[in-house]
Amino acid sequence: MKRYPAVRLSDRRRPGRPPSVPVQRGAGPRIPQQSQSQSQSQQQQQQQQQQQQQQQQQQQPQPQSQPYSAPDPRADEGRTGAGPGEPRGGGRRRVALFLVGVVGALLLMAGAVLLIDLGGTEDAGVATATPSAEPGTSAPRLPAGVECTGADCTGQDPETMGCGGQFADTVAKVTVGGALVEVRWSETCGAAWARITQGSPGDTVSITAGSSEQKGAVDADAEAYTPMVATGEASYAKACATLASGATGCTTPE
Repeated sequence: MKRYPAVRLSDRRRPGRPPSVPVQRGAGPRIPQQSQSQSQSQQQQQQQQQQQQQQQQQQQPQPQSQPYSAPDPRADEGRTGAGPGEPRGGGRRRVALFLVGVVGALLLMAGAVLLIDLGGTEDAGVATATPSAEPGTSAPRLPAGVECTGADCTGQDPETMGCGGQFADTVAKVTVGGALVEVRWSETCGAAWARITQGSPGDTVSITAGSSEQKGAVDADAEAYTPMVATGEASYAKACATLASGATGCTTPE
């Protein structure tokens, strides 16, 4: 019979499995070259993808920063709802308080205007009433026996009104013919009149002060005087005489 060599169990190959390789002590397992090349190609693809993503990010426009603007407090006032941490109705309460303050300020201003107007009216009434009281209080107190002063004396008899005697002085005089013509003025009465002495019947005498004039005539007594004219200054009065003989003359202020 023909003999075949003996085969070891380790030399038998199982179908579908690679032959076992003896491993030396101190050395790691060998990695097939095909798996190493596949991992390298995957790494390169990942790097390329990362580079493409970076380029796309750089090419995308950067968002522009908006300028900061402070929040408008009025926007909060118009909110109908309360924000976090705020009680409900807080915005309405703030608006109500604001309106109350405005109304109060308007009321204060109106009150001040009314007070100023009332004060001005009272002052005006006092100022209006004061002049009406002045004529009564400013009237001079006349001495006993004196009955008139100023315009009230115009056309009045100086002796009857008490303006002659000690209350009168001669402030101007002139001689016309044989007659003496004088201006008599009373400071107390504020009036003047003319007097003629040593005259003859038919002689006339007159007194003027401004536009006012009074006349008198000599009778059998050889003297006469005129009614009064009102004048506050003695120099404003002038006496003139016309004698029966035809002679005339007037006084000049002394």
